[in-house]
Parts: sequence; C-alpha cells; structure tokens
Amino acid sequence: MTTMTEVRTTQVYQVFIMASPEAIWEAITKPEFTAKYFHGSVIESTYEPGTSYNGYSPDHSVHFVDGEVVEAAPPTRLVTTWRALWEPELAAEPHGRVTWEVEPQDGGVSLLTVVHDGLAESPKTAEVVGAPMGWSYVLSGLKTLLLLGQHPKLLAGAVAIDPVTNFLLRYDDFALSPSTRPLQVLARLEVGGTPKTNAEGYILRSPSHWVAQIAASGVPLQLWWSTADLIVKDQIHQTAHFYQELEDLKPKGRLDAVTGTWAHSVTMRQTQLPAAMRWLGLLGGPDV
Repeated sequence: MTTMTEVRTTQVYQVFIMASPEAIWEAITKPEFTAKYFHGSVIESTYEPGTSYNGYSPDHSVHFVDGEVVEAAPPTRLVTTWRALWEPELAAEPHGRVTWEVEPQDGGVSLLTVVHDGLAESPKTAEVVGAPMGWSYVLSGLKTLLLLGQHPKLLAGAVAIDPVTNFLLRYDDFALSPSTRPLQVLARLEVGGTPKTNAEGYILRSPSHWVAQIAASGVPLQLWWSTADLIVKDQIHQTAHFYQELEDLKPKGRLDAVTGTWAHSVTMRQTQLPAAMRWLGLLGGPDV
C-alpha cells in the first residue's frame, strides 16, 4: 500500500512491490514502462549525473517535466531535480528534488521509497503531486504493472460501476449541477490543470483513450451504467458509448453490460457489488 507520511515541503511515499530491485529500476527508467503508469509520460534520460531528465507526452507535443540527474546508483537509488511544466504557474516555480530508493526485502519483495522535497517555494507543485492523482497514483500504477508482468493471469476480470469513461467531456458536465460543481476543482488538482491548459492529461485519464488496448487485453470486463444516474448524468455519451466502441472492436475478453435506472451507486453494497463478485467468480451463485 502506498502511503504519504509528510506533506507540503517534503512528501514521502512508500510501497512494497513483489519484484526485484532490477525490475523496479527498469520500470522507473525505461520510457516504454513509464508511459504505461506515469500519466502517459515518456521519461527520457541517460541517467548519468549531470545529464537532463525529461518527461514528454507520447508524441512529444507536450513537455511534462524537466530536471537533471543528481545521482544514479542502479538499481537502488536515483536522485533528480524535478519541475512540472504542464501549467505556466507550475513551470514558474523552482525545481524540487525527487529521490527513488529501492531496498530488497525477504521473499522477493522490494520496498520502494519516493521522496519529493525542496518544495518550500513551490506550493502549487506540492499541492498537485500530493493530490490523489499525484505520486500515489503513479506508484500504484507502477506496482500494478510489475505485478501483472510477472503474473499475467492474476487478473480475473474488471468491473466498473457507474464510471466516467471520457474525463475530458465530464469536466464540462461537472458545471451543470451545484452538487458536482466542486468536483471541477478536484479534477484540476488531480490532472494538473483544466482541459484547456492540459487536454492531454484529461485524455490520458480517460478509458475511452485506451479502448483499443482494453479490447486487445483479453481481460473480461463488466460495465454498469444507469440512464437515471444523478451524478454521471450523461451516461449515454460516457459508459454506453464506451461499451459500443469496445463491442465494435470485438474484444478478446468477455464483455458484459448491466443497465438500469438506479441513482448513482445507491445499490452498490446490497446489489451491485455482490453481483459483480459473482460475475468475477469470487462468490457463488448465478451471474447478473
């Protein structure tokens, strides 16, 4: 589990991963890996002290992060300076420092610690990287990537209940209701800007962007959506559209849909979650 033990000027995150230090080092330093869990960022560097450290969008149209390698001791320690560039107010703040440390544990487990410090004069950066879609999200994705790489059949399937599949479209929908309007603020914190200033971030956050990869993954998927959802009010253009896109691609894994007229996830505990667990084979009884 990823935890943050100190906030603002110094942020510390730790996660145990069932992987060797060498495997974790590759996931941290190889662009083909970072693009899969680091908000789509292609991290580029030779990892020699004094050389540049940069993160780009997959097509290099957006420069996400810049910095310099301070120290590199494969496969256990990497230190770089670090500055976010995806919004002007972030780019105007000074560089902080990010330290990655990998410590081997018993049983093939490694402890990964990420320390982001030097943020005393970078309050906006501290806020963004400390948000749920900041370092916590990145390290959770890294752990999942390494786990599934070693155990490709570990994932029995995936279930999404009342999801948002197009985050770019959803941002504008937040403004349509007083109950969801504050979510625009959270979205800006999590993604790092608005769709106007960081469209790439919203696109990469959307399952609809990854529809071809999801269809080709072979992972069984069950989607739930309601035409009477009080939160995600436009499910016809969200999950229903996403489902149709997947179906048209003839996915390699099983694809099922459950639709109805419930309010947003109100029957989660009593109906939806037990049914989803039965569909995944984790509970006895018939599928939905």
